[in-house]
Amino acid sequence: MSASATIIVVPGLTHLEADELATALRDAGADPDSDLEVQSDGRNGEDRYNEPYTLLAAVILGQITMNALAIYLSKERKRSTQNIYLRHRLPNGEEIEYVLAVDTSSEEATKADLLKQIAALRIPVPDGVGLRSSDG
Repeated sequence: MSASATIIVVPGLTHLEADELATALRDAGADPDSDLEVQSDGRNGEDRYNEPYTLLAAVILGQITMNALAIYLSKERKRSTQNIYLRHRLPNGEEIEYVLAVDTSSEEATKADLLKQIAALRIPVPDGVGLRSSDG
């Protein structure tokens, strides 16, 4: 992933959930092999549905990612809030991490909530993501 990328991290996924996220990315037009990085989160997952361990999924912020993540987070779920981690890597290598509490009641609400919270952070985002500055 690029040196100054803004990355969305989804922690605590099972293998099945990571596969569902890859499918959502693929269906939205992304290439999960290059746009999704999945790795063990290093914790023992015995308290999570008998998974041997849980996974971290990291995706580079972009329009396709936003659409796919909104679809994935809201899929077959009742209204809830889920923590999503946003990690921004500055050109000098420093990383800043933010925690976003995202409403997952519907695809539209999820995407709107993500975009609103990311815009409020005032970090640089890629062209085409659809964030507008409140400065005009």
